[in-house]
Amino acid sequence: MTSKKYLFVFFSLFLLFYAADFTCANDEPVIYADMRFRPLETSNLESNSAYFRSHNDPSSTIIALTQDEAPSRSFLEQNTVVLTTLDENGFPSSRKVDFTWDPDGNGIFETPSQSDKISQIQAYNKVSVHTSHSTPKHCVQIHKKGTVAEIAVSSSPLSSKKSVEKGESAQESYGFTPSVVNISHSKRYYDKDRYVYYASDQIEFTKDLKTGGWVKREKPISLVKTRYRLPESAFKSK
Repeated sequence: MTSKKYLFVFFSLFLLFYAADFTCANDEPVIYADMRFRPLETSNLESNSAYFRSHNDPSSTIIALTQDEAPSRSFLEQNTVVLTTLDENGFPSSRKVDFTWDPDGNGIFETPSQSDKISQIQAYNKVSVHTSHSTPKHCVQIHKKGTVAEIAVSSSPLSSKKSVEKGESAQESYGFTPSVVNISHSKRYYDKDRYVYYASDQIEFTKDLKTGGWVKREKPISLVKTRYRLPESAFKSK
């Protein structure tokens, strides 16, 4: 056998073992850039979202999605959200606001009574609230639609108001009551060619005005292939 044939056999075996090792790596999750990617070929998308779809109200669904991440309860009870109102010209106006949530999913926030958002709410009290929760495992997006109304000082569960200096705008408490809650849950996957996929499933809860309960509507899981590929180094480090 000539030297060229030896080299051909050597490199053929090398590529064969390399490919076999890479295929084996595709059977397990990969951590890259602090994010977890699951193997698409060996994953059951329906099974992975079963616990997400097993709850019948927004609050228990949110807890289920965040209970393995710290701090789960504080995420439900208090967090910064994006509050969107409509301005006098009908355009959306968004800003970050600190909300406190009760067990039923109703929100409370404080703001100066002379703020733009309050004048907008007084003109049209239907608003939307958006927040997200991202971890190495998954990404959760929570979008709520509802109404806002002022809360009497004696009825507000927030801490007592600070004294207001002369000339300053008073802090008022406002309550947000959701009527529609949309929760989106996304996970990351990769295929045998290292391309990245996002699998997203959604649940929409609508408040039943007669019973006060929630009506759940599940949407099909969507799988989207991106143009991004995981580098080979992500598998070699496993």
